[in-house]
Amino acid sequence: MLITCDEKPFLIISHLAEIEFQKWCILSLVLLRSFPSYS
Repeated sequence: MLITCDEKPFLIISHLAEIEFQKWCILSLVLLRSFPSYS
C-alpha cells in the first residue's frame, strides 16, 4: 500500500518535470533560431 501511495506524487512530479523540460527545449530552439550566427 505504501508503494501505491508514494507512486502518485512521484508520477505528478515526473510529469511536471517533463513539461518543464519540453518548455526549456522549445525555448533553447527559439533562442538558437534568433541567433543564427551563434550556432
